[in-house]
Amino acid sequence: MSYTRSFPPNQLQNLVFCRALACVLVVLLHVAALGFHQWDKNWWASNTYDGLARISVPLFLMLSGALLLHKREPLGVFFKKRFRRILPPLIGWSLFYLIWNQVRDPSPSALSQAFLKAIYTPSGHHLWYLYALIGIYLTIPFLRVFYQHSTGKEKQLWLLLWAGINGGLIFFPKASVIQSQYALFSFIGLIGYVFVGAWIMEWQPRRTYSIGAVLSLISGSLVTLLGTYWLSRSQAKPSVLFYDYLSLNVILAATSAFYLIVHYAHRWPKPTELTLWLSTHSLTIYGIHVFFIQLYTPLYQKFSFIIKGWWLIPIFTFFILIQIGMVILIRRLLFSIHTLFTGFSQRHEPASTASSPKQ
Repeated sequence: MSYTRSFPPNQLQNLVFCRALACVLVVLLHVAALGFHQWDKNWWASNTYDGLARISVPLFLMLSGALLLHKREPLGVFFKKRFRRILPPLIGWSLFYLIWNQVRDPSPSALSQAFLKAIYTPSGHHLWYLYALIGIYLTIPFLRVFYQHSTGKEKQLWLLLWAGINGGLIFFPKASVIQSQYALFSFIGLIGYVFVGAWIMEWQPRRTYSIGAVLSLISGSLVTLLGTYWLSRSQAKPSVLFYDYLSLNVILAATSAFYLIVHYAHRWPKPTELTLWLSTHSLTIYGIHVFFIQLYTPLYQKFSFIIKGWWLIPIFTFFILIQIGMVILIRRLLFSIHTLFTGFSQRHEPASTASSPKQ
């Protein structure tokens, strides 16, 4: 395996922070979503936290691009590493949520159908991302060739077409006829985030770029929040159109945030043990956090009448992370006991749902 170019250590360190931040934002997003569909005093808090956290999944995807598109490695090696990393968690968490769903709503007759349905439908709503990674990993070896042999202007043009076409389809559904008629399928989907993640890694930080990124992050986020409010009021019910990961406002906010993190996070305080822990266990956190949110939803609803959403959502997010931390600690203790009596060494889990800087 080789790299088409090398990056300074501080950029790779920044990716650790980026993964940790994305991990926390995913949990925050799903906690905030608990109150989004209720028009009450906490709606604006839910909209704000949910809207700001929409950059989380794009950050994970851009991490994949930053770490994978600059590599050269045989196809067999790539697919073996990637699918050994993603298939066991996908199968394991699918089974976990199939069982959990039965516990919440017992239906023995539907269980066998649920197992078959899990092949193409996630048993947990957040597991869609693990399904999507399979298609993305299948695409990356070919995207690498295109990326590594494209000029800067060609990359810019491809990304402009990707952002423009996807944004058009989100806000103008009738444009799908044009997309189909002109066969613009090559520019559709989340794969663009992988491409732009690799591209941003190559940038040299400049003052003008940085100011532009800050302004774009603020403006993209404001469009997400205010657009969601306006459309929800217009339709007399909460609308998630501006939350779409492929909407222009989320693309703008997410790519700007990634630029700032990749090039400036090392100037902030050095990664703490908490940052490293979040990054290392991001796959476990991603998989199990919805279980704890669903488990404690009645508790959240009770406190929502007492504590304002601006405080309740971050407090509940922290509470969920504490629960997950306890599970991880217990798991490590069990592994330690197992090692004590068997002599086997503990296998450490992958550092992310997408990729690791050490690979």
